[in-house]
Amino acid sequence: NCAYGIYSLPPLTIDKLEPNVVVSIVGGRRPMNNKPDDQEDCRKLRESWLPKTSNPLIIFENYPLTDRGWYLPAFTPHSLGKSINATKGVSQGEDIWLSMLQEFEKQPDLGLNHFMVYFTQRMYWGGQAADVDALFREYCRLFYGPAEQEMLAFFAHCEANWQAIEKDKALADTALALFEKAKSKADATNIYGRRLAMIDVFLKGLRNKSAQLGRKRGPVPVLRLVS
Repeated sequence: NCAYGIYSLPPLTIDKLEPNVVVSIVGGRRPMNNKPDDQEDCRKLRESWLPKTSNPLIIFENYPLTDRGWYLPAFTPHSLGKSINATKGVSQGEDIWLSMLQEFEKQPDLGLNHFMVYFTQRMYWGGQAADVDALFREYCRLFYGPAEQEMLAFFAHCEANWQAIEKDKALADTALALFEKAKSKADATNIYGRRLAMIDVFLKGLRNKSAQLGRKRGPVPVLRLVS
């Protein structure tokens, strides 16, 4: 049973689901839910289903729908990690779908998708007390090497501002500048440079958005109804 769309909320006329029904909450880890109010809504949704079933929940997610044009740098390790800690004990795991092209080696979205999958998996290793900030810093150190500190700054900016970046050129340009600084720290031909290149490819959409936000608006037409 997928808790999804108009079926997101639990039924009012059923006290207990049949024992062969497992509830899968769709959108339970989505990065758009990283604001405190959104996280609270996710918690309430999970808890509303628990009395209806004797089975642990499943959390279903697309990370994210990048094949539909997702470009925002929604790197949200802390809210993602806290959400996973909160579901330990009531969830039996994750059902993850990825946006993938048929030519696997040419994926434009690995820079974002790998980040989401990594933190989802890694957070399950440490029990309910898993320290997401420590794991986030470990990831930046091991994955980006000489660009560790610069990538920490880039991700921190994105996590705090990615929703506002859609309409704020200054925030978008800051994100891009922070990444360029990180990119300059690694040799493009070594493993760290190749990993940074994945983020670089994903940020193409943000660069296009920044250019769009920088364009001045032209004359606005006026419509007049004539009866």
